[in-house]
Amino acid sequence: ALVPLRSLEALLWAHPAAASTPCCGYPPLLLLLRFAAAPPPAELRLLLRAAPEAAAKPNSDGWLALHVCCRYSRLHGGGEAELGPLLRAAPHAVHARTASGNWLPLGLYLRHNPQPSVEVVRMLISANPSAVREPQGPDSLLPLQHLCFRRSLPPAPIVQLVLESFPGAAAARCPPSAPGDAGG
Repeated sequence: ALVPLRSLEALLWAHPAAASTPCCGYPPLLLLLRFAAAPPPAELRLLLRAAPEAAAKPNSDGWLALHVCCRYSRLHGGGEAELGPLLRAAPHAVHARTASGNWLPLGLYLRHNPQPSVEVVRMLISANPSAVREPQGPDSLLPLQHLCFRRSLPPAPIVQLVLESFPGAAAARCPPSAPGDAGG
């Protein structure tokens, strides 16, 4: 269970350094994004205010907060409540690749999120338009190809948005099997 918001505020007021003290290789911001099924926006904003540098600092695996959020979090609504503060705190993160897997945030989100949102995909493409044309992941696939490995088809508007952002993507074929599908 998550720490109640008032308790978190009291802890950070009494011990400001707690916001940037890592635990198991993760600062508190990344722990929230990694292990809360849907990170509460109020707690996210509170941790970013207490330690804004946490959004720009990689964890022990070389992942930034935006990578962790795109890979593991189930974003609320359109994702603005979570991605907006992260993008403002570390705008370069949308262009950064993970040390393990060579992922950009867009590829992580398209490959691993079970119910992708058109708004989140639009936000990530707007912040880094070239991401739809860049191979990523351990298999060096394009984001459209990562959509092929999903266990269910993504909503048509997401496929359309990716295709509109990268007209040449339609020529990219999905590989016959899903190499490394468990990784990343």
